[in-house]
Amino acid sequence: MPVRDGVYLNTRNGPTVNLSTAKYRTIRFPDGSGARASAENLDYTLKNETSTVHTLTNNSAERFTVTLNDGTRASLDIGSSISYPTAFSGTSREVNVTGQTYFEVAHDSKRPFRVRTRETVIEDIGTAFNIDAYGPEVLTTLVEGAASVRAAHIKTILRQGEQARSTSAGIEKLNADLESVTDWLQNDITFNHELLNSILFRVGRIYNVSFIWQEDSLKELRFNGSVSRKKKLANVLDYIRKTGPVDFVAIEGKIKVVRKK
Repeated sequence: MPVRDGVYLNTRNGPTVNLSTAKYRTIRFPDGSGARASAENLDYTLKNETSTVHTLTNNSAERFTVTLNDGTRASLDIGSSISYPTAFSGTSREVNVTGQTYFEVAHDSKRPFRVRTRETVIEDIGTAFNIDAYGPEVLTTLVEGAASVRAAHIKTILRQGEQARSTSAGIEKLNADLESVTDWLQNDITFNHELLNSILFRVGRIYNVSFIWQEDSLKELRFNGSVSRKKKLANVLDYIRKTGPVDFVAIEGKIKVVRKK
């Protein structure tokens, strides 16, 4: 089954809190901040007299959403984290993320909202967008509104349906498949003419498994379809096996991708 290692909140000068089994309640932290917690959401929109930095990490099988002090919602995928102030102050709002996060930003023209991940900075202009920073590239996909993306001293503006692929060398702007980009929000793995190498990279992260290849040419095969992330790994691989010329063999804790005989 998908990994289920829990959702953890790290508070400065306080304990690490496991939120995976939290019942709806109000939590007051030693740093003076507070939030409402449940097993699916952490909400900071109540009044906080002090501001400190918290870090939320999602290693559960489901997405987890944090509602920040300004009303912005950030949904975290498996193996993702976000660091944020418990209350925004000053002339800007800024958070840091790793992994994959979907933002629905509460727009404030006087206080821009910025997301930092490695060398990339994303700034909203009234926006809903997805950030995928699992691999060496940072993929920022604009779902609604507009956003600016800056990397390697280059800045580009994204409109709805566009994606920025950024590295330390610069930014490439592409048209995005919004269904595939946001499939994880519906607990699906969707692939529209996608490379098998890319599909199995996602599968490996979700189920915490590694893949090895009989031949590199198999990585270039393309697949179409959709399968639930709530299913067992065997069901997901069987779905791929039935739709293409590949098979899978378990070898010493890893899965070998082979050409179907």
